[in-house]
Amino acid sequence: MNGVKNELTTLTFTGPRFEDHGLDVDIFSEIIAYKKILFEIAEYLWRKSNPDRERLPKGFKDVVHIKFYNLLEGSTAIPLFKVKEGVQSYIPYELNDEYDMAADILEEGIQAASINQPLPENLPRNILQFFEEFGKSLDEEEAILAKSPRRSYPAKYSSKTRKRLLELVSIRYEDIIEVTGSVRAADLDGLNFVIRTQDNLKIGGKFLPEQEGIITDALKNHDSIEVKAKGWGEFDPESGSLRKFSRIDSLETASPQEDEYNPDAKPIWETIQEISKKVPMSVWESIPADLSRNVDKYLYRTNGKE
Repeated sequence: MNGVKNELTTLTFTGPRFEDHGLDVDIFSEIIAYKKILFEIAEYLWRKSNPDRERLPKGFKDVVHIKFYNLLEGSTAIPLFKVKEGVQSYIPYELNDEYDMAADILEEGIQAASINQPLPENLPRNILQFFEEFGKSLDEEEAILAKSPRRSYPAKYSSKTRKRLLELVSIRYEDIIEVTGSVRAADLDGLNFVIRTQDNLKIGGKFLPEQEGIITDALKNHDSIEVKAKGWGEFDPESGSLRKFSRIDSLETASPQEDEYNPDAKPIWETIQEISKKVPMSVWESIPADLSRNVDKYLYRTNGKE
């Protein structure tokens, strides 16, 4: 495979099991789990930097491969490289793109959890569940040291670190959101409002004083005016459902989406008649007279039996 390569991070396995500088084959499941977390963080970073785009760029994940080519001599350290294939189909190659930043953020999160400190704000809380697989094979005396070339010291990931991160899964997390819906309630004194989405979900939050006009207008004309709110939302860790707005960064009016009606559109029965006229008469004559009563017989060749 041809591609641009640069060092992403180095994972070093420590503990009695690795003193002979050998790695059990089950260790490779740890690398796969690491990659999964890394890719989730990279996607989060891209979406955070591109709030106006709904879809990831074509090939965002497909062109990036995480590879290792050797173990460092006399140790159990595995240098991981980011290899970008056909970078012209994605974006101009950057040494410090979302994947490099994701590796650094992941290590900052591991370091914080290992010393029982608050996690960094730029570590998305919805990825904590993926630590269930990362470190699963480690016992109490073992650890993984992760160090990217952009950091001066490694982050130590042990079974205790993993346990700490998984404990945080039960705590509600926040993420970037964009919600469109009608305003169903508003408390002008408390600056509170409630949006009902097209899925009939009701989401509450606080608006800014300067947004009061938008809220009151949308509430008064809730049948014809919706609002689009962008900001941060609080999610339930178990269901993953949005609970409420934790911060509103922008609020604007939006017309309710309706199915477009074209009064000049041709009735469906006329379209069917036109299609049927193009079918040769010999084809119509070959259709069994009892087709409507015995569809299974001709479609599945059941001969009327189960």
